[in-house]
Amino acid sequence: MSRCKVMAKVSYVLVIDVLKEVTISIKSLGTVIFEPGTYIYIGSANVKNPLARVLRHFKRNKRVKWHIDYLTSAPEARVTTAIVCYGLTEEAIYSTISQLEFVSVTVRGFGSTDCRKHATHLFKLERRKCSIQHLVNLLSEQCKYVEVVASYEDV
Repeated sequence: MSRCKVMAKVSYVLVIDVLKEVTISIKSLGTVIFEPGTYIYIGSANVKNPLARVLRHFKRNKRVKWHIDYLTSAPEARVTTAIVCYGLTEEAIYSTISQLEFVSVTVRGFGSTDCRKHATHLFKLERRKCSIQHLVNLLSEQCKYVEVVASYEDV
């Protein structure tokens, strides 16, 4: 069985607004340019307190551990929403999101180094074609329980 399929049963989607172009050097991926727009990131929270893992992404000042930390620490980017899915794996969320017509792969390998069959865990979202509520509804159909966290201010 692949490592992807045995991952956490608590997974999440972050909605990140990049307000202006930002260039970030990510150790394993090189230099990455993020154009302004809305991005969605898929992660897992297989820890005692999954909500704490998710809330960490809203903070700018944190130790950079994962690919997503490089982006969420940048002043040009802001995590606006987290959709926490209890009873749903990263694999299931990836299968759903990667097939949507209003998302596109941004950086190959971003956030998916533990699951090489996934092209990325970071997608660019065409906001004109998809609302955050639509994403919540789509994931709610598959989860045992969904929790939505939103913030429009820096934490």
